[in-house]
Amino acid sequence: MTTALISSHVLVLVTMWLIGVQCFPVQSYLVSAGSHHRRVPTPRPTRGGVSFSSRRANTSNDIRSEDTLSNSKNRIPVSAEIEIPLAAEIAFDAFADLPRQATWADWLKSVEYISPDNPETMWKMSYLGLSYSWKAISTRQERPFVIEWESTSGLKNFGRVDFTKLDSDRTHMKLTLTFLAPRLLVKMLGQQGAIARLVEKRMLQTMLHNFRDIVVVESTSNQQPQLKPLSIFPKQNAESD
Repeated sequence: MTTALISSHVLVLVTMWLIGVQCFPVQSYLVSAGSHHRRVPTPRPTRGGVSFSSRRANTSNDIRSEDTLSNSKNRIPVSAEIEIPLAAEIAFDAFADLPRQATWADWLKSVEYISPDNPETMWKMSYLGLSYSWKAISTRQERPFVIEWESTSGLKNFGRVDFTKLDSDRTHMKLTLTFLAPRLLVKMLGQQGAIARLVEKRMLQTMLHNFRDIVVVESTSNQQPQLKPLSIFPKQNAESD
């Protein structure tokens, strides 16, 4: 095993750990009541549609957390985007179907709700025999335009998906994540850029391509597609061709 390959595996492990405390949204709405937000629980998601429940209010503590994140020298922003030949409503509903996230993200093992009355979800991944898990919660959903979320365990971070309608059957989708890397880790790796590039190219972009391919086939055939998602590891993709 070459030094480059060892370094690649180490970077993947580090990146998966960082991603593992920040990923995707729990289905929820923040409902406005005058100038304040209030919690309004609603039924859990069911097949054939998406339903939502609220989680938290927008407080001064939340604002301070976001300010701290945006001003930190250890802040690592990453993003990926793609055009999807589907209506924004279809793309939004498919991405918000949380238990299906592992279908297009091959580094995810499972996504499950913690309990029937808890909007938080538990996300699990594994690599080289090591397992990782984290919790996430949605802070905003405006169908079919935007989803925002943040971590509730582990590293503090925030994320957002924007769905921009290009026309009736074309949507531009952009996924943006921002997280804080421990200072020791940033010092060991030398620069945050190595982490950002790996997350963007190997994880986020691959996931969005898988999402597009799977949802397009599903939408046109009205059935679950039999496509094999691309892997974040190039060797696995070469073996499947």
